Amino acid sequence: MLESILFPLIFLVGVLAQSFVVLKNKMRFPFFIIAFISLLIFGIIGSLFSQKEFSFPNILWFSILSFAPILYLNYKKYFIPSINGKTLFVFTLVFWYVFLFMIEKASILKIVLLFAGLFFSLFMFIFLIRGERNNKIIEAILFVWYFIIIILISVLHVSNSIILAPFLGSSEIISQGASFIEFFIVGMFYMFIITNLFSIFLLVPTKRNNIDDIKEHVNLLSEKFVSSQISWVKVITIILVMGLTFITNRLFNLISDVVIIDAVILVIPWILTNFLLEKGDSIDSLNED
Repeated sequence: MLESILFPLIFLVGVLAQSFVVLKNKMRFPFFIIAFISLLIFGIIGSLFSQKEFSFPNILWFSILSFAPILYLNYKKYFIPSINGKTLFVFTLVFWYVFLFMIEKASILKIVLLFAGLFFSLFMFIFLIRGERNNKIIEAILFVWYFIIIILISVLHVSNSIILAPFLGSSEIISQGASFIEFFIVGMFYMFIITNLFSIFLLVPTKRNNIDDIKEHVNLLSEKFVSSQISWVKVITIILVMGLTFITNRLFNLISDVVIIDAVILVIPWILTNFLLEKGDSIDSLNED
């Protein structure tokens, strides 16, 4: 029973950790208290109306899954992804890792992904070398590529047992050997992927999301795009770091492929953004009020 409560709490810590990384000093702690108490109530209602057993762990899961979208809607400006050349390069390498090692069966989808991957990878590579700035068409194409990778990774997570923990039950996932660190990483990634998927949904016209709303969202996306060149040294460094990370994990089977992808997506762009950007490339200034 204790483990079935600890695992959703560790997942929640991951969600909060990713929120702190993005929002830093822009959060107000009382908001978290009020939001989570209200979502606990929502969790109770959700648990009552679901087919799952009514229990505190299930209430926690419903509340945590609801917490991320609520947080995004209150801090949308800051959760909109900031994109630069190095981040795109990391995501592109992740795409090819998924394509080569995690999509095994030949299919029409794999052929489509192959041609899309080749086109966008070549386009991104030319952009990184030339470093063109303030070109809205190029920005739009690169955001399309970024969102394609986000959607692909989201679909990949549907088969991840940790992501399905709220629906399968924590005890069943624990019995499959999931660890605290995996729940923590996937909790962080859940917050990351939810906010990115919301950014995609806000580009779709609906009754509540008219053309003016979409234009406003596109402008916010454009503000978060940072054009920058990338040196060959950095290209080789990124390839070596990511390659060693993936190879080490496959050799020693430390954590699942899905979770190592989550860790790479969360950690490497953060390191590149905060420590390895050239002057003028910092994206932190874009998150100021």
